Amino acid sequence: MRRRDFLKLAGGLAAGATAVGARSTPTTIHHGHGSTSTSQSSTTSTTQVSSTSVPAPVMPRDRLELGSSLQGRLARPSSPGYSVTVTCDAVHHSDLFWALRGGGGGSFGVVTRFSFLTHPIGTLGLFTLVWPWSSAAATTSPWQDWAPAAPDELWSNCLLVADQSTPAGEAPAARVTGVYVGSQAALQTLVDELVSEVGASPFTTFVGSATYLDTMLIEGGCADDSVNECHLPSQNPVGLLDRAPFVAKSNIVDSKLSAAGIATLLDAVEQRQASPVLSGGGFVLDAAGGAINRVAPDATAYVHRRSLAMLQYSASWVDSSPPTVVAANRQWIETAWRLMRPYVSSGAYSNYADPDLVDWEQAYWGSNFTKLTEVKRAYDPGNVFHFPQSIPLG
Repeated sequence: MRRRDFLKLAGGLAAGATAVGARSTPTTIHHGHGSTSTSQSSTTSTTQVSSTSVPAPVMPRDRLELGSSLQGRLARPSSPGYSVTVTCDAVHHSDLFWALRGGGGGSFGVVTRFSFLTHPIGTLGLFTLVWPWSSAAATTSPWQDWAPAAPDELWSNCLLVADQSTPAGEAPAARVTGVYVGSQAALQTLVDELVSEVGASPFTTFVGSATYLDTMLIEGGCADDSVNECHLPSQNPVGLLDRAPFVAKSNIVDSKLSAAGIATLLDAVEQRQASPVLSGGGFVLDAAGGAINRVAPDATAYVHRRSLAMLQYSASWVDSSPPTVVAANRQWIETAWRLMRPYVSSGAYSNYADPDLVDWEQAYWGSNFTKLTEVKRAYDPGNVFHFPQSIPLG
């Protein structure tokens, strides 16, 4: 059994990176049971849903508007004990279609069918660069200029994490990874530009290419596994993955982090590394820009269309950890999140549900929240689909 660590997955190569080559179509939605997910892009599509909805935004950075739902079907409650099925797209039940692209996640119905427009895709480029901790600030600052402004074909993240294998032993490290729709040679040119901006050579450099399937297995932390092995044993008898406890938070980064903001992140990782009870954890910056930001903030329920990146906070432990270790991890992440408040926006990513977030309605959906409550009243007036951070009736 192999424990899939969130931050290791996120950096090898890039957790949830672009779903290269898929543009979605119709979606069908059932209001009644279950949950689903849909992306945030603005292309036409159909979605079939059963009263739980399609979760939020496409992972940064949906440069090519990949994974956008064109149509869907959803099952929603009609009267006690019954449900109805509706098919929504840009023309039919367009308000529901709008809401599911960023405001779903279980608030409206159960998505039972998606229709996608797909596109041919060849081999993909992928890369991993790892710098020693002494170069962490010098890596993070230029990455914020390089990744969000890179060609649409490239997606990248930047990780500042503890407990990494380095030439000096277990230590924090700065890691930049990504995926590129294009040739390895073209990707190498882009990577060389970043290394030049950093001004220091990484101690690990990998630039290669792989098929779409192999790239997605790498993205999912299953580089050496088959598709069947890349499952929990409860899902597949040969599955090798195991669940691991962790706590996470997020912020939307609207403008480049200052030197003081980067220093705050680095200090938090160093404190984690020095702790006798804390282990793997740290921060991930996922690049935005591209197609994400070319969509108007009110065009879908996902409102964060002017951002530079998404900042993820993560702290993990093992199942056997005593309550004191769990509490220490929670305290570390809360402290780091609080100290970063002056350097980030008040926005957060709804797919990283944060039960401790006070003003979550505005953090997740901002100016789109009121319209989401209107859609909720129209499609689930009895509030059948509810949970602590579901869309309320008003």
